[in-house]
Amino acid sequence: MNRDALEVLKWVGLAMAVIARAKRRKTAAAEEAPADRDRPVQEREARLEEARLKLEKKRAKARAKAEKKRD
Repeated sequence: MNRDALEVLKWVGLAMAVIARAKRRKTAAAEEAPADRDRPVQEREARLEEARLKLEKKRAKARAKAEKKRD
């Protein structure tokens, strides 16, 4: 086999691995979703709010770090 063919095989293998990983994640998410539907609405909303606050905190920390770096 020539070098180009080996390169193509390498990229095809990588693409297949990425697709397989995405399918596994999608399956895992689908399996988790019904459990989330069984929970009370208030509990789900509370979890979402906690996640939002956590993300907001992370962003604020990153922003402060970026500003500190600029100064």
